[in-house]
Amino acid sequence: MNVNGAINLFEAVRRAPTEPIMLIVGTSEEYLPSSGPLAETAPLAATNPYGISKQAQELFSHLYATEYGLRVIKTRSFNHTGPGQADAFVISSWCKQAVLIEQGRQEPVLHVGNLAVERDFSDVRDVVRAYRLLIECESSVGQTVNVGSGTARSLASVGELIRSASDASFKIVVDPSRVRSSDTPRIQADIGRIERLVGWKPEIPFDQTVRDMIEYWRHNLDASVAH
Repeated sequence: MNVNGAINLFEAVRRAPTEPIMLIVGTSEEYLPSSGPLAETAPLAATNPYGISKQAQELFSHLYATEYGLRVIKTRSFNHTGPGQADAFVISSWCKQAVLIEQGRQEPVLHVGNLAVERDFSDVRDVVRAYRLLIECESSVGQTVNVGSGTARSLASVGELIRSASDASFKIVVDPSRVRSSDTPRIQADIGRIERLVGWKPEIPFDQTVRDMIEYWRHNLDASVAH
């Protein structure tokens, strides 16, 4: 879907009477794993279907920009989260579990995966602001730009932050079924390019993101469980 959807969009824009700027959102999973911050010049070596599809999407965007003059901005977006995110994603899942525990609807155990991995998390509201600034900046056209916080956090620290933000007491227990053997140990963005292009940097503190997500689940848990 990532590749075919992008090609359909490129074809439609190529035939359009206007020349809009397109923002094509990629992923940090396009990069070869590294222990240090990943700049846009870092080697690419996607190792899963999602990352491979995004890398292919980026290649097609470059082809259409070169051959047909399409005005494309490409991001490589790192992990982002926030209120309203589906509970299929790690932080939202953990926040939802914390609220279930608060309400006595789950045993006082937060079931988690690999706590040792480190990820670069941004608030989705900051990420959307980054996308808007990039689209509004003519100098961004033709660029490939990381969007991330620039900070790698261990999932163990995220679990502790959720525990401190919750009204309940609970244990944090690793569930082997949630651990993936292919997890990259550390992912961190170098965000120097986006800072230079549009002056963007994250503004929402990560602990605020977690508190807002817990509050979201306090108000939306019943609809989610019913669904």
